[in-house]
Amino acid sequence: MSDYHRFLNLLNEFEDCIAVRANPEFDKFNDPLSAREAVKDLRFELREFCKAIIENHDALQARVEELEAENARLKSEIVSKDKKVTDYENVYIVTMYRYGDREKHSYVYGAFSTEATAREWGEKEKDYRGGKYEPEIIRFCVDSPTDFLKVKNA
Repeated sequence: MSDYHRFLNLLNEFEDCIAVRANPEFDKFNDPLSAREAVKDLRFELREFCKAIIENHDALQARVEELEAENARLKSEIVSKDKKVTDYENVYIVTMYRYGDREKHSYVYGAFSTEATAREWGEKEKDYRGGKYEPEIIRFCVDSPTDFLKVKNA
C-alpha cells in the first residue's frame, strides 16, 4: 500500500472516530472512553506518519540539491573541455572544380574534421577523376557561416 493510500485510510479512521465521539448513536466502541483512546491513537499515528513524510521530503530535497549541483559541475566541465578542443570547432569543406576553374562544373565533395584528412580525400578524388577536377579546401568555423578561411589548394 502506498503512503498516500495509507494516509487516506488513517484519515478515514480518524474521521470515523470523530463521528463516534460527536454522535453517540454511531458508537461502535460502546464506550466513549475507548472512542477517545482510539482518537488519541489515530492522532499519534497520523502525527508520526506526517513526521515521516516531512523527513522523507527533506531527504529527497537534499538529494535533489546534490544532483543539481553535480549536474551544474558536469556541465561546466563539458563547456571547459569543449573550449579546449579546437579540431571540433572547425570543419574543412572540399569542393571539386573542373580543371580548377570556378566557372565550370563543380561539386562539394565532403566535409572533414581536419585539414590533413580534407587534403588526402581531395587528392584521392582528383586521381579518381583523372586529374580533370582540382580540390579547393575552405575551413569554416562551426555555427559561424561568416568565419571562414580558404586553405591552399590541395
